[in-house]
Amino acid sequence: MTMATLYFELGGLPAMRTTAHALYDHLREDAQFADRAARIGKSELVGRLEAFLTFTFGGSPYYEGQSLRTDYKILLQSDQEFDRFCNLIPAALHSVRASLAARDDAITAIEQMRNVVLDKPVAQPA
Repeated sequence: MTMATLYFELGGLPAMRTTAHALYDHLREDAQFADRAARIGKSELVGRLEAFLTFTFGGSPYYEGQSLRTDYKILLQSDQEFDRFCNLIPAALHSVRASLAARDDAITAIEQMRNVVLDKPVAQPA
């Protein structure tokens, strides 16, 4: 039995690469993120974004960057910035012709990473 993940629904690795490049372009066009994205550099940031999307959407059981906290410390420093980042996701996913339902699922998955990315305490199960 094969378990489908959002990663495969969106198109696997080629879709993650396309989406990472599109997301990078959106970050560079956004006044709040442009300077920080430029400081990280295109190839570095696209690689981080691809690893983040792959992991978050269920294409890899582990994150392939240094750490989510380290990799996004410069770019995402507050809940407001994380919200703004999330708002760029649907447009980036449009580049791979993701359905509206898949885009909503993507936002939900990324939202679950908020506390980890922003280095906030994560609630422990009781």
